[in-house]
Amino acid sequence: MPLAKPDVTASLLPAGVTAGLTEERLLIVGQMTAGTATSGDLQENILDDKSWDTLFGDDSAIAAAIRQARRYNGVTQIDAIGLDDNGAGVAATGVFTIGGGPASEAGELVFYVGSEKFREYKIPVADLDNVTAIGDALVAAITADDESMVTAANVAGVVTVTAINKGTFGNTIGLKTTGAVATVTTAVTAMSAGATDPVLTGVFDVVGNKRYQGIAWQFQTDLDELTDFLDPRFNVDNNILDGVGFVSITDTLANHLTDLASENSQSLSYNADKLIDTTTYRGPNILEVPFIKAAGFAAIRALRRTEGTSLGRFVIARSARDAFGGIRLNSKPYFNTPFPDLENPDTGNSWTDVEIDQLKDAGGWVIDQNRPGTAVIAGEVVTTYKTDSAGNPDPTFGFLNYVDTSSVGREYIVNNTRARYPQYRATGGALIEDVDSANEASIAAFIAEMNADLASLAVVQSGVGTVGGEEVDFDKAFQEALTVTLNPVTGKFFVSMTLFIVVQLRGITYGMKVAFEV
Repeated sequence: MPLAKPDVTASLLPAGVTAGLTEERLLIVGQMTAGTATSGDLQENILDDKSWDTLFGDDSAIAAAIRQARRYNGVTQIDAIGLDDNGAGVAATGVFTIGGGPASEAGELVFYVGSEKFREYKIPVADLDNVTAIGDALVAAITADDESMVTAANVAGVVTVTAINKGTFGNTIGLKTTGAVATVTTAVTAMSAGATDPVLTGVFDVVGNKRYQGIAWQFQTDLDELTDFLDPRFNVDNNILDGVGFVSITDTLANHLTDLASENSQSLSYNADKLIDTTTYRGPNILEVPFIKAAGFAAIRALRRTEGTSLGRFVIARSARDAFGGIRLNSKPYFNTPFPDLENPDTGNSWTDVEIDQLKDAGGWVIDQNRPGTAVIAGEVVTTYKTDSAGNPDPTFGFLNYVDTSSVGREYIVNNTRARYPQYRATGGALIEDVDSANEASIAAFIAEMNADLASLAVVQSGVGTVGGEEVDFDKAFQEALTVTLNPVTGKFFVSMTLFIVVQLRGITYGMKVAFEV
């Protein structure tokens, strides 16, 4: 070996860069039809390539939900669990009744099955067409739609639509008809009688320790399976597994309030659709299948939380950094989030302001049109969490932003702590020179650095300001609340700290005094 003097050795040490958050992942759970996927299996990383139609059947509930999620979000990883119909399941049915006739003029009738935008069937009517001919035309239009979630059959103008997926899902499909042709009448019988969903016990077993920050859930009659999975994951030892489940349910105000009274989870976000029940309209006031609405919102939330994504369609940004996804978006309000594929409700079909407040207090939130009627937007988005385990009123996790902001603050600290101290010694004395060691003071200093990082990411409050007219120094308050204690026997530090999270600007109240002179 050639001589090489003097001896020179150089070791490269890792830079110790800041650790980020766990990659955002969304899980969608619902019923399939005739796809290639095996019922109950976890299908991972479903790309934005329409592969969901092959996996689950293009006329299935779960394919429709994934399709909507991908319309809004082509970036975030989406996984799915498709389930076969229960063999004992019963399919829901509804009816379009086309009466009178024959038509005494030419015109057009419009029929909607589940979606005002995507499942609209315009049926031209010629002068002297009878109701059988009109019904046959409607059946032909529905049959030609490969993504329709119903089949249709006509008997003398009575068009019966039957949900393709058996079970209660079909009951959630709204029906509506508009248009007028002289001497022809139309009426709607709501989808009903769907019964017996797939067995859901253990549906999440295939997930293992994978984390899903959001889950879109089809099964309105079994929310316990969802919360029983998510709630224990909210605080777990030595891991971050928490997430939020999203459901959308159509019902009357009274029924919503009753159902919400029995829910109390920071892991469940419940969108309350208003039930419309008129001669020509039976279904949610925003005419889209509730499961599809839940998947759409979950996808928007996931997009906001995915680093560097463009948010121009979904976020009103007055500052440059808010126009792109990332950790800082967790503290930005969800209200006023637009839904580009949802149509405005008919006049008079919206919740009132009083009803919206009642639902919010009960743990539900609404999607409705904005004041000018130019878009459909989210109201204040809450979880069903209302009280602590002792039943005391507790606002800590009432708003989804509170949950999301607190969660990412914890995750940032956990991930960076693990990255900073992979093989360190613990000492009760001074730091040991030139070796990896930590004591109470160095741990406290590191936590203060992370708190400062979180402040720059709009997760926690910092600096000197005022609350209720009183001056507050948040950095000082953080330091005063922070304690670090070493147990030298176990080699473990215990840290007690406070996250002064950033909250949302949800309102400004003005008191204006009228004056005629100074």
